[in-house]
Amino acid sequence: MANRKNRSPRHRRTPSAVRQPGPEVTVALLCNEDDFEAMHQACPMPEFGDYAKYRERSRLLLRALRRHGGHVWVRPFDPEGYRTFCALESLPADHVQSRAQYSASLRLLPPQLYGGEPLDVLLRALGRQRDDERTAAAALELLGLATEPGPASKLNDPAQEAIAVATAILLALVRGVGLGVHRLACVMDAGPEQLSIQTEFEKSPHQVLSYGPQLDIFTTILAAAYALGESAAVTIRTQDDNSETVRGWQMNGDHLEPLSALEVRSAYSAHAPDSPTTHYEPGFPLPNRPPP
Repeated sequence: MANRKNRSPRHRRTPSAVRQPGPEVTVALLCNEDDFEAMHQACPMPEFGDYAKYRERSRLLLRALRRHGGHVWVRPFDPEGYRTFCALESLPADHVQSRAQYSASLRLLPPQLYGGEPLDVLLRALGRQRDDERTAAAALELLGLATEPGPASKLNDPAQEAIAVATAILLALVRGVGLGVHRLACVMDAGPEQLSIQTEFEKSPHQVLSYGPQLDIFTTILAAAYALGESAAVTIRTQDDNSETVRGWQMNGDHLEPLSALEVRSAYSAHAPDSPTTHYEPGFPLPNRPPP
């Protein structure tokens, strides 16, 4: 065995030889071929040619960035939102700087950390995030239209009141469920469109863990329903060892009213496949005006 003390100095690691972590980079990606075509119409991208070439270049870019050792963040690039942004800001859609400004302006949901997963898996996740961001933007717009202050409401902020009511309802739901992982959903009919969001949270004996920014979208949809006087359906699905339990409520004024088991099944199965292992139960009672 070689004597470690006699090793050549050139084999010794020095601080300058230690690999330093690379910089953090955020990459915005088009989620599917429809988004690629929509973007191509708004802003021709001849350098990519077709969607298959775009996917391959995106895959190689992500791999190259990750090999540098830094954090690579990814987020969806929404052509629909980009066109609206360019129109509002009077920016040319075919300029790289316009795309950079749009990507920098996105604050609805945080970017995701790229961990080297297959591109198909990554794009599906980004597609769900893009849909959630569209829902958030629509809910914020409805809330803004419904709570636009008039000349006599300078001392009150109707938008803040609606958000406070929705937040109190969310906290009452979280306090009422048992321990474990729960999937929360909210659906509101907004004219010809339907706003919906699904998110998970975990309740431990001491705190609520693992809740994501989608809960902010949940409260925004509830706040819009409250401000507009519209109905919204809320369900909570709790996964057990071999089955799941679903409870539900209906927005009525400033509080949620529990639905019967039959009503829960009707509301839930309209948006999710029914299963013989799914049990439907009435929603537990909530305060008429939950405390904050």
